[in-house]
Amino acid sequence: MTPLKMVRIFILFDGQHTGIGHFSTVEGYHAEMDMAFVLDVASLKYNPHWVPLNLLRGNNVQH
Repeated sequence: MTPLKMVRIFILFDGQHTGIGHFSTVEGYHAEMDMAFVLDVASLKYNPHWVPLNLLRGNNVQH
């Protein structure tokens, strides 16, 4: 068995409404759905959620 490489992926949410953005981490990937699981650091405001990868690639993620 080959060892897995550790990869960390972060997302920057811009603060269009508040002027203050924040970073969140991608904690998982669902290959069949081509979606990433995002654990938001602003967890009191935003729940963990699945995001289609094409939105992450296009920098179009919105809460």
